[in-house]
This record gives sequence, structure tokens and C-alpha cells, in this order.
Amino acid sequence: MKEVFGVISFILVFGITFPYAWDILKGRAKPARSTRILFFFLMATTLFVQSRDFTSWVLALTVGEVLSQLILLILSIKYGLGGLQKVDIMSYVVFTLALAGYLATGSTLVALILLCTTDIVAFIPTLVKNFKDPTSDTPLFYIVGAIAPAFAFLAASDYGDINQTIVPVYLVFVNILAVIPILLYKKP
Repeated sequence: MKEVFGVISFILVFGITFPYAWDILKGRAKPARSTRILFFFLMATTLFVQSRDFTSWVLALTVGEVLSQLILLILSIKYGLGGLQKVDIMSYVVFTLALAGYLATGSTLVALILLCTTDIVAFIPTLVKNFKDPTSDTPLFYIVGAIAPAFAFLAASDYGDINQTIVPVYLVFVNILAVIPILLYKKP
């Protein structure tokens, strides 16, 4: 059953990329460039760290995230917003520090905590954008972005192993946070 949950998480997280990409191409969504740049590197690093420590079906979510973020990174280069503001540069610095922290300690848990911390910093431009202009993004991407990691959590071989569960739990939280301003927006 764990493999079914893992496959569902992959299908959801990778599948939602295509309607979101279409929204970007049609101008209905404007991704924050720095968020997409960092998310790709964060997810690739997370996959590397996770795959060295465990082999549960939680990895299916991370593989889907890496592929999704690569597509969104490419689109954000042409259709995205920002990338070199102070918060963006701060995000790049924090990511570099998190990566250095992992390399210095070699600890999977330290690396995953630092990567989640970096991810929230990288996500700040998107959160700010969504709160300032809730029409700049589409809610379905974030709703599915919260559901997919919930399935990945269910795919964990050991729910008590924080190395397996920290990333899915974090991703549920941050996607809910991102969709709130979009869902609460009332059209004039």
C-alpha cells in the first residue's frame, strides 16, 4: 500500500505542473523567479540527501518535485517576476549556508531541517506576491501541492522517522499558507 501512496504523490505533484505551466504561458500565473530557482536546487539537494539515508516511497514525491521544479524554473526565466531583489539574494545566501551546514555535518536530519528552513525563505517572494496580488497565481497548484505530500507522508515506511516525514509535513504546511490569500481574495 505504501507504494500506491508514493505513486499517487508523484502523479499529483508532477501532474499539477502542466495546468500550472499552462496558466503561466497564458499569463494567469506569474511565478517568482527566485522561488523557482531555489526550489529546483532545494528539491534536487533534498532528493540527494534523502536517497542517501532511506529508500521509502516518500522519494517519489521528491522526484516529482524535482521534475516539476525544472519545468517551472525554465518557464519562470521568461514569464516570471523578480529574481534579484534583496529578499531573493537573502534566499540564495541562506540556501548556500544550508548546503554548507549539510556538508559540514553530514547529518541527514540537520540537512533536511536546513533545507526546509531555506525553502521557507525561498518561498517568501511567492508568499509576499500572493498576499499583495492574489490574482497573480492559481489556487489549484497549491491545493494539489498540499495533497500530494500528504500521500507521500502515508508512503513513509516509518512514520516516526523524522528524516522521512519532515519534508512532506513541511510541504503540506507551506502550500496551505500560499493558497490562503488566493482563496480569501474577493473580486471587486
